[in-house]
Amino acid sequence: VKRIPDDLNLQDAAMIEPLTVAIHAFYQNHHKEGKKVAVFGMGTIGCFVAQVAKAIGAENITAFVRNHKYDDLLADMGITSVVNTQDKDWLEQVNHITNGRGFD
Repeated sequence: VKRIPDDLNLQDAAMIEPLTVAIHAFYQNHHKEGKKVAVFGMGTIGCFVAQVAKAIGAENITAFVRNHKYDDLLADMGITSVVNTQDKDWLEQVNHITNGRGFD
């Protein structure tokens, strides 16, 4: 058990666990820079996964979402592409984004 340092506020401390979940996903998959990464869902962990992918050097980060309400935020985060799974042509979008090769 680790004690939260006195100079770390509880809101920031609460983000440690979801961030470690995102980092662990990349360790599990032996991620290397230059890869195409798909992130399904852009909740807290999904946003951290996208940020970790960017920090590690992903070539392309595609967010899979169910609406377009956060498109501007995702662009600001450095998300390369956004695929709305409610769109009828979402699979064609994926093929176009990945040149038919899929994600790493």
